[in-house]
Amino acid sequence: METIHLIFSRSKLPFSPLVQLATWSHWSHVGIVMDNNQVIESTFTHGGVKPVDIDTFKSRASDWIVVALPCA
Repeated sequence: METIHLIFSRSKLPFSPLVQLATWSHWSHVGIVMDNNQVIESTFTHGGVKPVDIDTFKSRASDWIVVALPCA
């Protein structure tokens, strides 16, 4: 069994609380952490799906957490 790592975050941008309210979640964004410390994410403000350095991803967040999930 493999493990996938997801990084959940809240943005410093004003629409983040709206997403949290609509989804009843502490988080407003999620990305997939790859083995090379890149995060695959999709954002409107950054042009859709693309990889980004994990430190860049974290720098845009007011809070974040990485969660490991087992995956068959």
